[in-house]
This record gives sequence, C-alpha cells and structure tokens, in this order.
Amino acid sequence: LQDLPEEDRRLWTERRNHAAQRGIVLDEAASLFSSFKRDYNAGLPYYLLRLSDCDTEVEKLTRGSGKVVAHNTYLSFLGSTTAAALMRADLDFLWGSGLWPRFALLTPNELPPWRSPKPGHCDPPQALMRTLHRLAMEKLPQPTYPAAPDVCDVQLGDGVHAAWRAYAKAMIRDILASPHAPDKRLWGVYGRLPSQALKVAVILAALDWAECSSAPVPVVSLAHWARGQTIAESWRASAHRLLDSLSNRRVAEEHNKEDRILQMILAAGPGGTTARSLYRTLGLRRAKFDIAVAGLVRDGLIREIEIKPARGPSACGYVSTENLSC
Repeated sequence: LQDLPEEDRRLWTERRNHAAQRGIVLDEAASLFSSFKRDYNAGLPYYLLRLSDCDTEVEKLTRGSGKVVAHNTYLSFLGSTTAAALMRADLDFLWGSGLWPRFALLTPNELPPWRSPKPGHCDPPQALMRTLHRLAMEKLPQPTYPAAPDVCDVQLGDGVHAAWRAYAKAMIRDILASPHAPDKRLWGVYGRLPSQALKVAVILAALDWAECSSAPVPVVSLAHWARGQTIAESWRASAHRLLDSLSNRRVAEEHNKEDRILQMILAAGPGGTTARSLYRTLGLRRAKFDIAVAGLVRDGLIREIEIKPARGPSACGYVSTENLSC
C-alpha cells in the first residue's frame, strides 16, 4: 500500500470503509441462477441469502485465501434475463430456498412501447443523483474502518405500524390460510412482502428527509407507507406472472420433449431403438427421459421392448405402436 501513489492510497482507504457493501449488476442473471447446480457454486445461494439479510459477520473458508470474514455486509442486486433462459435453472430450489422471495421479481404486464435506441452513454437523472449523494454523504453517518457504521434510526408516523400489521396479517395468514391460497411456490414471496413494503417506505422517507426535511431522523408517514404497499402489491402481481410464465414454458418443454422422443421412435421403424440411443442422441438426462417415455407408454403411443443386438447383452428399447400395427 505504501508504494501506491497518494491518490490511490486515499481511494483505497475510502473504499475499505465500505468493504462489505457491494452491488451486482448482471445483464444475464440466469447464468448466475443456473450455476447453482454446479459443484463449485453449491454454497453460493447460502451466502447470497446471508448477504441479502445484511448479516453483521459472514465467514467463508477458501483454498487460496484461507478464512475470509466480511463485517457489516450489504448487497444490492440488479439483474435482467428472460423466462426461456431461466428454464436452465433449478426453479423449485429458487422458489423454495427463500432466495427469489428476497427479490423484487419484475415482469411486464403488457408489451412495452417501442423507443428508438439512443446512441452513447445515458446519464442518470441529475435531481435523483443529487438527493442520493446528499443522503449518503451528508445526512447518514459515515463508516470508518474498522469500527461498525453508526445506525440511523427511523421514526414511524401515526398509523404506520398499525397499517403494516394489517398488511402483514393479510399476506402471511389470511390469504395463505384461505381456500383460494396461491401456489405454494409463492408462499415465500407472500411472507416477505410486508418487510419489502416497509423497506420501500423507509427508502422514500429517507429520500424526502435528504431533500427537504430538518428532522433529526427520517419519519415514515402514512403516505410513504401507502406508496410502499402499492409498490409491493405490484411485485406480488409480477411474481404471479413470472410463475405462470415459467410453468407454461415447463409444460411446453415437456410436450416438446415427448414429441422429439416419439418422432425418433417412429423413424426407427418396427425394430424400435434402444433407450440409451434415444436419451444420448437427444441430450436428455436419464431420469427426465424415463419420465417422458413413461407418459408415452401410458398413453399407448409406444411400447417397451427388449432389443437383442448381434453381440453383447440385451438392452431396453421402445417401438411405436403405430409401427407395430403396420
């Protein structure tokens, strides 16, 4: 560090004060979610859960760096992707692990209007940037390594806590216990919505506090809460759209998978073809292949047979019932 120029040392020291506060902007977020199935990323979801909850201390043992400890963590994440790309990920894990319920899952409810692309760099709104800069650099306490950052209290205005309790009761108990409860994959989303609505309300109150308030701390008014709840409700509807889109795509892919298997069996003729040849040619995992052919057998479209090669042991195979009737 001493060998660095003075300006670089200053920047390094400033960044060390925020060493565990980071942001991720990912243009193709599905690549991250699908990587959870890889052995080298098996523990990543666990750390993302802890970072999203702002744990005061996160430890990890690594081969190259030994024990790594992050204090006073905070992680922001902004990613974009498509429903088709998400199909490569373990969707049941993402819904059920509690990871996706911690996200605002934004999906369009209509075809977006066409706007001609603008060349060059797009500058952020200057008014918003000034407010954010004032909030971060002037109003909020600044951390100094290695001490933990001071906490800025937030005050709830009249009626805000009662409104939050009513919304939490509706989301966590009333709706989930009703005969018309949503798909269980969305229960984690419903459980998180009250907290997300309050977080949005706090952010809005902090922005107003930075802009024009002389109060010692941000005050969350009923107007802030109402706006936060409205935004959370839009996220709830968006999560439903995402689940429907992914479920419909999964059904369509299963049908397409069955169609491809059936076409190969038909092309093989009366002699049929082996199961190994089918799933290897189509690039399917054996477990998923077995499920698909079981459905085709149940529907009477194919029949399981024993194929005896010229040399070697017999193999399990399938033949189309259409070829058998010819």
